[in-house]
Amino acid sequence: MSTAPITPGANPARRWRRLLIPLVPLLLGLAHWGGLVRLPLIGTLEHGLDDLRQRVSLDDRPEQRIVIVAIDDPRPDGNPERGASRDRLARLTEELFVRQRAAVVGIGMAFPHPDAGEGLALLDSLATGSLGRQIGPLLQELRPTLDHDAALARALAGRRAVLGFEWRDSLAPGQAPLAGRLPPALPAPAAEVTFDPPAHRGAAGNLPALADAAGRAGFVDLQPDDDGVVRSLPLLARGETGGLQPSFALAMLRAAHGDIPLQWPGGSRLLLQPDQGRALEFTLDAQAAVRVPYRRASQFRILPAAAVLDGRLREGELTGRIVLVGPMALSPNELRPTPLQGTTPGLLVQASLLAGLLDGHLPLQPAWADGFEAAGLIAGCLLLAWLLPRLRARVALGVAVLAPGGWLAGSILLYREAGWVLPVALPLAGVSATAALAVWLAYAAEGRSRRALARLFGAYVPPELVRSMASDPDRYTHEGMSADNRELTILFCDMRDFTRTAERLAPEQLREVVNLFFSCMSAVVARHGGTLDKYIGDAVMAFWGAPLDAPDHAARAVRAALDMAGELDGLNAELRHRGLPEVQMGIGLNTGLVCVGDLGSNTRRNYSVIGDAVNLAARIEPLTRQFDVPVLVGEATWKAAHDATADLPWRVVGLVPVKGREEPVTVYAPTAVAHGLQADIPGAPPQEETTVAQLSPGLEPALHKRESAPSLPPSTMDHHHQH
Repeated sequence: MSTAPITPGANPARRWRRLLIPLVPLLLGLAHWGGLVRLPLIGTLEHGLDDLRQRVSLDDRPEQRIVIVAIDDPRPDGNPERGASRDRLARLTEELFVRQRAAVVGIGMAFPHPDAGEGLALLDSLATGSLGRQIGPLLQELRPTLDHDAALARALAGRRAVLGFEWRDSLAPGQAPLAGRLPPALPAPAAEVTFDPPAHRGAAGNLPALADAAGRAGFVDLQPDDDGVVRSLPLLARGETGGLQPSFALAMLRAAHGDIPLQWPGGSRLLLQPDQGRALEFTLDAQAAVRVPYRRASQFRILPAAAVLDGRLREGELTGRIVLVGPMALSPNELRPTPLQGTTPGLLVQASLLAGLLDGHLPLQPAWADGFEAAGLIAGCLLLAWLLPRLRARVALGVAVLAPGGWLAGSILLYREAGWVLPVALPLAGVSATAALAVWLAYAAEGRSRRALARLFGAYVPPELVRSMASDPDRYTHEGMSADNRELTILFCDMRDFTRTAERLAPEQLREVVNLFFSCMSAVVARHGGTLDKYIGDAVMAFWGAPLDAPDHAARAVRAALDMAGELDGLNAELRHRGLPEVQMGIGLNTGLVCVGDLGSNTRRNYSVIGDAVNLAARIEPLTRQFDVPVLVGEATWKAAHDATADLPWRVVGLVPVKGREEPVTVYAPTAVAHGLQADIPGAPPQEETTVAQLSPGLEPALHKRESAPSLPPSTMDHHHQH
């Protein structure tokens, strides 16, 4: 059969495409990294992977230092009731400091305006009437009990209390930038710093009485990322006058450590040195923000305000605790999307950040993160672009799946163990795209190899063997199929008296006879796992042991020859039925070292065998007519096959002179057909019908039949090999 060799890697353009196409994601990723193009998907993917990393890295240990008191007490009907009236907060604060002996109490709310309670308004209206002169002293005695702002100020005074305040960036025309009062600004950094805290136009602070009584406050604003999720919070911000103000969590941290001052070592670092314990150092980003180390709500002890006010807690149960007071689920305005999925109350965000500040350890994006991102992109893409084209498609697919997963797992491990927040989206996307392209190209190349393999072998190798070869197409490329030396068993099957038969038949009848003969014999070759080499005139040439290795190739060939001889009666019956003459045949087998592979010229090639063993097989076949046996095998075949064919009777024909050879050769005749002892070869492929092979015109005969040969004496013997 003639076809082009399988050369999936021989096309230089295709080879370069397979090497260069996977580099496209690398070039596009570097353009994004350098700011030449923007890939919105990378930012979205980064946020999603960052959130996933946080969720799988959550520490489930209970937080013992911080207690949350929720002022959203449920009513009996299940609706929340805001418990933020000043008198209630005053009583709650007093209870927390006096009876519960809390270390620090932070109220995460701002009070820029006086209490709007109706009690004082009623007193003022009575004092201005005619009755006011008569009951004036009584009204003055009642005023302190109805002045809830004063009551809250008394509860805060002289204690470690922290209030919240809110920034305002949208001011109405004529609106004052500041409502209430902010705490004194923090000292400006003495050293050069690399961060620039966000600046705001105005703020909603606290009443002067409350601000003076508490003496501490911090902003409670949450700054979401561009996708609306809160992942980081600034520790510092600037007001309208430019003074630095701390966040609510930072103000709570300072209060817990006795209002220790902030230190500025320089660069992006912020340092607090408590009187006892280790120094707390934090690295701020360019906006003076830090990552929030989120905790789940279940890790905190959350108490309803009513439980505290009603005396349900033992005295001193909250001794030494840091208590955050505020709304937990009052309205959608106080709920924020966070990496924990769903929404989280702002007070819980502040509690999570405060817990991380108290630990002195916050997630950090190292200064070298950008370089790591580029290095990871380059290394990952180049490694996969080099490696995957060298792997089989299925192996490449496994690597393509494991590589991005390994990258993500590594980033999660570094986050959990070292707290490093490393960018993973760009390298992960680049590696995934490179892997996907390489795998696609590998499957395309493997598909081409399979199709080329089918074209090369499909006409003369059984379909089962083609499928087996297709499972490892790289082995059967042009390089893999180049001619090499291998021990095989070769079979020649020739119709006898073909010349006289051809003289008596019309061309159409002759073609029908030959096609039936070739189809019948080729099917037997296929059933026994042989390779059909070619049709030579009226002869069939086949061999066993290539392209697929078959250690029992000699036994397979012998069984196939006997099976072919056994098929002759059925073939002749079909010929008689069609009104065609019967045929006779002879089969010669020989085993030996031959050259097998893709042979031929640049214009015509064939997977075939050449060598002395081939020539001897062709010389043995004509001897079958002389000794009137259907099958003769050479001595090498008999030696290689006799262990696997011990059930067969053999007739030793003896030493026979062969045309073209100086020394006679010993030939053997398996007589299983005559004795009805034919058997299947263990491990042979399943039997399958093959298509009718077409006679190939123009092929020069390779069999040279002997016209005469000396007779052998009748001293030949039959013997059986027993094991």
